[in-house]
Amino acid sequence: MITIDLDRTVDLSMPQTRQALLDAAELMRAAWIKMAREQLGSESGAYIQGLQDASAIEYPLDGDELAIGVTNSAPHAGPIERGFAPFNLADRIKEWKYTTGKPHTRVPFRHGAPASPGSGSRPGRRDEMSPKIHAVAKQLRRGEMLQPPEVGHQRRITGWVKDGRGRGAGNVIGRREVGPRGGRYLVAHGVSGNQRNMMKFGGGGQSQYLTFRTITPESNWIIPGRPGKHFTEQVEQLVGDDVRRILAEAFAKDAQRIVDQAYGGAG
Repeated sequence: MITIDLDRTVDLSMPQTRQALLDAAELMRAAWIKMAREQLGSESGAYIQGLQDASAIEYPLDGDELAIGVTNSAPHAGPIERGFAPFNLADRIKEWKYTTGKPHTRVPFRHGAPASPGSGSRPGRRDEMSPKIHAVAKQLRRGEMLQPPEVGHQRRITGWVKDGRGRGAGNVIGRREVGPRGGRYLVAHGVSGNQRNMMKFGGGGQSQYLTFRTITPESNWIIPGRPGKHFTEQVEQLVGDDVRRILAEAFAKDAQRIVDQAYGGAG
């Protein structure tokens, strides 16, 4: 009789495979971020932050050391992934304020920077500012609101805004005004109705431009639908073969090590 006796004390922890899972997850995350930056453009900021978050890679997955997950924690990641049909914004409001006696709420609307070639943004988006208005909006200070010129107001002009860099350089593109009640405004020609009272938030390359509008249960504000990006499927198509190769090579190394350590020979 020929017998095979395996060493029961052999290390079965699969270190090569565990490391390969982490490497594969990072590969998938990098591909996902690259796609998002290319396809979402100026809309990609918060979405990419959801992929860069420390919780984006979950390992071990549900306690399984041979499983790993890559997820996007951004609140809007789901709608971007799956897409959505048109809907009335008022139907999605769950809590209303009653400060005026009638139900209402204030909703922020984002205004995007102009799409640049190769950015992945959709030129002509409804929320896109023109280059001229964007140049003015970038000059907004904390607490200032963007407005078009008005005749007969009682504001005081406190300064001028130019489009050049450096003291005294460039053409005048707007003026700063202070109202009788202390309100501060940046006034410029070409500001549209939906850009009125726009404010700037953040900075350091992460600026956001928002207006705030009042909505009631009777409002009929339709948000256009959009198709899903299906980034997870795109990532699988792009790097799936590489992931399988990385895991197969690592698993083979672990399996060979286990056999070499455990095989006690014939007897």
